[in-house]
Amino acid sequence: MNSLPRAYVPSEGWANSESVLLPTSEWHHLVKVLRLGEGDRLILFDGTGREAEGIIEGRASRRVRVIRLWRREAGSVSLVLYQAVLKQEAMDCVIRKAVELGVSDFWPVEADRSIPRILGERAAARGERWRTIALDAARQCQIVRLPAIHPVVRLETVLEDLPGLDCVFVGSLMAGSRPLLSDALPLLEVVARRGRAGVGLFIGPEGDWTEAEHERLVRAGARPVTFGENILRADTAACYGLSVLRALFTAGAEIRRFDLRV
Repeated sequence: MNSLPRAYVPSEGWANSESVLLPTSEWHHLVKVLRLGEGDRLILFDGTGREAEGIIEGRASRRVRVIRLWRREAGSVSLVLYQAVLKQEAMDCVIRKAVELGVSDFWPVEADRSIPRILGERAAARGERWRTIALDAARQCQIVRLPAIHPVVRLETVLEDLPGLDCVFVGSLMAGSRPLLSDALPLLEVVARRGRAGVGLFIGPEGDWTEAEHERLVRAGARPVTFGENILRADTAACYGLSVLRALFTAGAEIRRFDLRV
């Protein structure tokens, strides 16, 4: 892990490979908050895997001279989180933790029991807030790929895209749901065989999905999974589910090597 300060520069700002112009907001944070100045070093990233080490050319220029450039490739597993809309504080927490845990896509879903209702103009404003939170989390945790933060949609809209994923899980309180880790373990073979996998996770609102929503998810191919005997709050459930999946794929090589069974 590199301890140098980090600054986000969108892809269009990298036209000149020798010198990068920082966005005003990033420059203000570096100069006014972190007190950096001419000659100080930092890491630049564009949210798509490209990074660079640079040196600030001057406090008035907003320019950073690039001295080293590299790219980090995407991981073998794409995690997609479909989170039913929660109250602001809980939703902000889910966004932040989802970025830290490496989701590639975040879909806010307005469920029947979602509080508040934010489709329309309110959703656009909330989307800007979520993108800011995602960027802050990526900067702090040295995440090089920013997840796509999609607009708020109804459940039926995202169900159309599920065939593009290798496996989809839905956190469920229904009887007969299998433990998430047990159901996800076969995905290691998919990664070993194809070198990649796409995995979706649906987390309901406080009060859970309605029975009708749950049935629609299962008909669309989502597998009901349990997160243990305790009933978790929605934001905790999202963190739990993503953590289990991330831990599984991180330890995948060792699990296949020792032929572990759950």
